[in-house]
Amino acid sequence: MADLADGNKAAGAEDGASSGAAETYSKSVVAILGTLQITGVLAACGFIVKFSREDFLGFSSGSWEVSQLGSLAGAFALDSATLLSRYVLEYQVLFGLIIGFVLYILAQEFVQQRYSTKVWILHLCTYLVLSAAMAAVFLSNQAPTLYLRDFLILNPRMQPHISAETPGYEEVNDLCRLIFGSRVAHDPSRFAVFPILKGFRLTERSAADFLDARYARSLLVCVISWIFLLTSARKEHMRTYGLPIVSAFVLLLLIVTAMVPYSYGKLIHSTLFPTADIQYQEAKPDVSDMEIKNVEAPLLFQNDKTVGILSTKDGITSVVYIPTERVMRLHLYGTEDALKVVLENEAPPAAPPPPL
Repeated sequence: MADLADGNKAAGAEDGASSGAAETYSKSVVAILGTLQITGVLAACGFIVKFSREDFLGFSSGSWEVSQLGSLAGAFALDSATLLSRYVLEYQVLFGLIIGFVLYILAQEFVQQRYSTKVWILHLCTYLVLSAAMAAVFLSNQAPTLYLRDFLILNPRMQPHISAETPGYEEVNDLCRLIFGSRVAHDPSRFAVFPILKGFRLTERSAADFLDARYARSLLVCVISWIFLLTSARKEHMRTYGLPIVSAFVLLLLIVTAMVPYSYGKLIHSTLFPTADIQYQEAKPDVSDMEIKNVEAPLLFQNDKTVGILSTKDGITSVVYIPTERVMRLHLYGTEDALKVVLENEAPPAAPPPPL
C-alpha cells in the first residue's frame, strides 16, 4: 500500500509539473502574441503616417524601411501622448470630462438599483452618443485632410485638388487657412500674396495651437470610445437588440482610429525637417569638371543612394536629388519648417501696368 501511495504521489507531482510547464508555456505564447500585436499596430501607424506625409508633401521622402517606419511610429506615439495630455489638462476639457464621467456613473448606479435588467439600454444610448461624436469628428476634423495633397511641391496658392466642388469645401478651406496662418506672419500686407488669409485674425502660434487641438480632440474621442467598448458589459438583450448599433459603432471606430495617424502625418508631423549645410559636386552640361556647390536647405530625405534637399530658387519650389557619392560634406543642425520656407519665399503678385 505504501508503494502504491508513493506511486500516486509521484504521478501527481509529474502531472503538477507538466500542468505548470504547460501554463508557463501558454503564458509565454500569449506574451509573444501580445508583443507581435503591439509591433503590428506600431508598424501600421508608421506606414499610415509616412503615406499621408508624402501625400501632403507631394514627393517620396525616403525608403520604406522598418527602421524609418518605426521612427515615425515612435514620433506619432510620443507627440500624440503629449498633445492629448496638454489638451485634456485644459480646465474646460478636464472639467467637462469629469462631469460627464460622474454623470455616467450616477446614471448607471441609479439604473442598476431601480431597473437592474435595463442597464443595457444605458449602454446602448452611450454607444449612440459616442457614435455621433465620432461621426462629427470624422466629418469636421479628419475628412478634410483627405484633400490636402502636394502642398509643398506645388505652388501653395494654387491647390488643384481643392475647389468649390470639393465635398465639404468650407471645412477644407478653413483647414487650409489654419495651415497657412500657422506659418505666415499675421501681416495684412501678405494678404495680397495669400488671398485665403483675408479676414484671418489668428496669429501663427494660435493657429498652430488650434490645429493641435483639432487633432487632440479626435484622439480623445477615439480613446474614450475604445475604453468604453472594452469595458462595457455585454448583456444578452444588447447582443440581440443592439447588435446593428454596436456593429456600426465598431466599424466607425476603426475608421476614425485609422484616420488619427493619417491626420497626424498631414497636420502635426508634416513639414518639419532637419536643416542641412551640404557641400556637393554638381555636373554641368558640356563641362567635364564638377562644380562644387554649398547649400543650406531643409533635408527632405537621405538614404544610401540619394540625398534630397528643398530648393526655392527664383521663387520656384523643387526637390534637388543629389547622388550620395557626390556629397562632400553634410552637417545637420536644428530643424526647419519646409512649408514655412516655401510660403515665405512666395513673391507678391506683379503690379498691374500703369494706364496709358
